[in-house]
Amino acid sequence: MHSIALLTIISLSCNKELDSTPEYLLEKVTVISDSNLYTYNFSYDNKRRLTMIKGKDSRIELYYDDQDRLIRDVFYNKSGLKEFTRTYIGNTIQTRDRIYFLNDKKQVIDIKSANNTYLSKIAFESNGNIVSYREYYLGKLKSSTDYSYDNKNHPMLNVLGREYLFFVMEDSGYNLGYILDCNTLVNNVVEQQDDKGTKQQWITKLNYRYNESSFPTYRTDELEEIHYSYIQK
Repeated sequence: MHSIALLTIISLSCNKELDSTPEYLLEKVTVISDSNLYTYNFSYDNKRRLTMIKGKDSRIELYYDDQDRLIRDVFYNKSGLKEFTRTYIGNTIQTRDRIYFLNDKKQVIDIKSANNTYLSKIAFESNGNIVSYREYYLGKLKSSTDYSYDNKNHPMLNVLGREYLFFVMEDSGYNLGYILDCNTLVNNVVEQQDDKGTKQQWITKLNYRYNESSFPTYRTDELEEIHYSYIQK
């Protein structure tokens, strides 16, 4: 399941007018795994842009330009800090070691490593959910993942700039890509099929409970359970 953290590629067209559903903003995520409990708190500015994710011993701060594009995130933990930046050039977004290629809908469809050894290809549903992700190494298929979704609201649906969470999760190494299913940010993954290039395949099923506005409050699979709480603005 940790592969989802690598699959948080999402539509960069989400900075349009937000959905008309009640403006729930994710406030806290609690993860219970192997009898351990982890809590993450989320902070926003007055534009509903995510500005901080704070765990027990670490935090991420996010900074945007005047087009609401994420340009810098800083990851702090006990060892110090790491700073990550990205540059927007034409139909590409360039980071320290990757180049992201966008289609005319501003969705990331290809990701190349700076040394050209890795290539990822992404396919989308019409509503912006990712349906498949393929990763290649030196031209050969290394892994593939396919997704199925519910028709409910993603926890980050009302966050402006939510599409940039992919970069935050990838840069920091936080496991929040898995926790938040950042490969979609439209609906919620209910089934994930993984193939690592061998005869072995994994199918993971996710089960949810929702509030009255169809936002998930609880998620479980065979490994852990996750609780979501919200604020309204």
